[in-house]
Amino acid sequence: AALARCNSKGATVATGPGLGATFWGDNAPGHEGMRRAGVARILIAEGPSVDPRGVTRLGGLDAADAVRINLPAELMSEAQLTLAIARGEACALLLASDAVAADGSAVVLAGGVALAAAAAARKIPILLVATPSAAASPDTEALARRIAEAEATELHAAAGGSVAVRSVAAGVTVRAPRYEILAAGVAERI
Repeated sequence: AALARCNSKGATVATGPGLGATFWGDNAPGHEGMRRAGVARILIAEGPSVDPRGVTRLGGLDAADAVRINLPAELMSEAQLTLAIARGEACALLLASDAVAADGSAVVLAGGVALAAAAAARKIPILLVATPSAAASPDTEALARRIAEAEATELHAAAGGSVAVRSVAAGVTVRAPRYEILAAGVAERI
């Protein structure tokens, strides 16, 4: 219903990565919603890797699921998708979250905040896909602590053999967060 309100018939929808097979799979909410809204194609952000070696991008998994349900998909970097949104190539932006605070702020994969900023500037709807069971947090600070803990765990796991960690020159600070917080009131939760 949210997509239909966006004049999506025959249009393109943009998505951040991480919606997953539970959203795209056969008869899943995303599949049915896209079909009923008449979406013609989707533009998907690559997003972070699910493999410490950088082999499989989350957006790549989403794109494969979309193609499997006969929805043409284009996979692109967050920068390319931000530009496409700014040019008006999408009628809506879908972002995924598995953690939403009571105030409405949400954890999204890295790049999602920039995509939302481009969509807001273009005045296209931003739809937050979060299941009713999305882990609740009392406030934005709790979400930030949760992100810091998750990223510390991932960095520790990758430090042993990650090419990215070993290839950085001494004295260089790497700033590559995997998650970001989307401010409350930016997106409509669906």
